Amino acid sequence: MNLRLCGVFSLAWAVLASCEPQFPPAPAATAPGAASSASEPPAVHDDLPATEPTYTTTPAQSGATGQTAGFIERVLLRVLREQRGEVPSGDPRLAAVARWAAARGVRADFSSDQIEHAARRVGHVGPGPSLFLMRGTYSREAEVEPFVRQALEGFPSNLPLTRYAIAESTLGSAPVVAIALASLEVALDPVQKRMSHQHALHLAGSLASRFDRTHLAVTLPGGEVRSFDHDGRRFVADLHFDKPGTYQVELEGEGQSGPVVVANFPVYIDVDEPGPTALAAVTRASDSTLTAARLEERLLVLLNDARHEAHVPALRSDDDLAAVARGHSRDMAEHGFFGHVSPTQGTTDDRVRRAQLKGLAGWGENVVLAKTPEEAHNSLMGSPGHRDNMLRPEFTHVGIAAAIEPGDQGPTRFAVTYLFVRRLR
Repeated sequence: MNLRLCGVFSLAWAVLASCEPQFPPAPAATAPGAASSASEPPAVHDDLPATEPTYTTTPAQSGATGQTAGFIERVLLRVLREQRGEVPSGDPRLAAVARWAAARGVRADFSSDQIEHAARRVGHVGPGPSLFLMRGTYSREAEVEPFVRQALEGFPSNLPLTRYAIAESTLGSAPVVAIALASLEVALDPVQKRMSHQHALHLAGSLASRFDRTHLAVTLPGGEVRSFDHDGRRFVADLHFDKPGTYQVELEGEGQSGPVVVANFPVYIDVDEPGPTALAAVTRASDSTLTAARLEERLLVLLNDARHEAHVPALRSDDDLAAVARGHSRDMAEHGFFGHVSPTQGTTDDRVRRAQLKGLAGWGENVVLAKTPEEAHNSLMGSPGHRDNMLRPEFTHVGIAAAIEPGDQGPTRFAVTYLFVRRLR
């Protein structure tokens, strides 16, 4: 495949010709927010991990060091086998993120933006990892296991946990241990993070076996999105970038489980990668007054502000669409899965048709897990596939609905669904 991204662009896949998706669009892929169990004020503000020159997915044992980290690692791997039937690989890139987090201590509180920024700097390509912190010295598995099981309960059951890392740091008299968990469902040849427009960015690899179609989406420096589809889970592509700036590259896999983001990373063309001080751990007090209704109102404002900035018409809120979206958000929250395909309610198309909505000429759906409106909005706008739905000018109405996930540990997390449509009347 050769793709040229500039004022005019073209695409030719290795096995078939393709073009921009035609309206109505397929639902965008999932974008879960990263979880963090810490809630106390930060203790230190050391730098983010040193940047790596490439993105890669090559696994390696994490090499957990320290007595407490090694003990927690044994418990984690045992519980993963028992609870989810999974045996993840250690990941050196996640280990760098975990070391960065552990050095800050349990008083640090991380947003999904901060965790993802750290992960990208060290070359992680998949969806941002979930991060959990604990402090203390443990000698019995019974002391550790409840925390590990609680952490795993917050990870959607339908997304495979394929990578992990554990790092330990000593602050004061007790060790602090950080656990990083991620779902990585793509094997990708090393990709240059920074390069000249004179060279093509080579993408080659394969998606997990549960996918049978590949979707590529790229956000250009000006904010526009270009997206293309390819039958099959193996891909080879050469991307030519003609203008300087930051390009956000995203790969999605699609199969019976619906579309899923498997890789999302920036590439810097003739510009420098942002420095490590761009994000630092900050104190974020939990907003106990944030309800699902308030979050929905704020998300609509953020969405239409973004559309105004992109010079596309604002979307009107629609109660009928919100009812369909609310059913899906509650389904995800109550049954512990995340995505567009529900085990009991089917696909987005199934839900829209079952609602017998009139006068529709196309629809799309975004879903996200987040603790705040800003976290949800930024996560979606940072994903080319989701951004395309958020700013698509053909859409006229939207229903946004949030549901609180069960559990009373840590900040409240919401499962959010956006249902976009074009209404003919």
